Amino acid sequence: MTAPGTVLFYAAGGGLGHLARTFAIAAALPTPSLPARILCTSDLAHLARDAAPAPLDRPDDAVLASRTRYWRYVTDYLDEHDVRMIVLDAFPWGIVGEWAVLGRMIPRVLVARSLRWDAYRSRAAADADAPVPRAALALEPLAPDYRRMLAEWGELTDLPDPILPANTAHHDQSRPAPLQERMLAIHSGNAAEQEELLQFARHSCLDAGRPDMPVDTLFPDRHTFPATGLMRTYRFIAAGCGYNMAAAARRALPGQEFFLHPFERRFDDQRARLRNLRTGLWRGGAENGAHAAACWVAHHALMALK
Repeated sequence: MTAPGTVLFYAAGGGLGHLARTFAIAAALPTPSLPARILCTSDLAHLARDAAPAPLDRPDDAVLASRTRYWRYVTDYLDEHDVRMIVLDAFPWGIVGEWAVLGRMIPRVLVARSLRWDAYRSRAAADADAPVPRAALALEPLAPDYRRMLAEWGELTDLPDPILPANTAHHDQSRPAPLQERMLAIHSGNAAEQEELLQFARHSCLDAGRPDMPVDTLFPDRHTFPATGLMRTYRFIAAGCGYNMAAAARRALPGQEFFLHPFERRFDDQRARLRNLRTGLWRGGAENGAHAAACWVAHHALMALK
């Protein structure tokens, strides 16, 4: 059993985006003795395990295939690890409404990414008395109805800088060698989306005036996580417009160019994020928002663990 008073980072969702963001915050926690664990559901978790800044847990496929089993697994997990606070990534009640039912007496806070609020609220189907986050940290512009709801629930804080991997040098933009004059296509989605991104990358080569430029890929079959180190060696990057890649694009190296393709998502409006990025999102500062986010989490965790 872990030390009493665990803070649970809940990073449910496919791909590696939720994990990358959670890792960045957890790695930057200012209190080394703050006991934390990370619970995820991605079938790519094995690629990220060695980079996890805290114990990383994923139920096996049989548990994830059954809501009854998963509910039981999480209930036992909360007891086993004496979870005193839950840090939710992106979804106020979890990806399918699990936190409207589970751990009802445990305080929770929300790292709030953009969300299609009406679609999510219908899917989560939370009761009127379902527990809600006592505080939320807005990482980017939120839909007005969603933002209004978070403010009604509790404290709402805006994070002015993007969350980047903890090892990203946000002040030192130097690079050890010239960038490769190649395009790197990065994505952790399924095969159909990988092909969609490859087509986008090839069109982007034309936009860059380099129709014959080679396109390399960083897909899950390369077993590489995080992508940061490899990304810093390429001049051209093609990726989806999820939160993490948009953040990386805003903090691109000098001479580096990102081409972001907005994938269609049930709960994440990537087209809106791309518009926000083009009109100045995160342009004001030069900090890594992971540090401020970690301080925010630590503040609420220490109150919960008293």
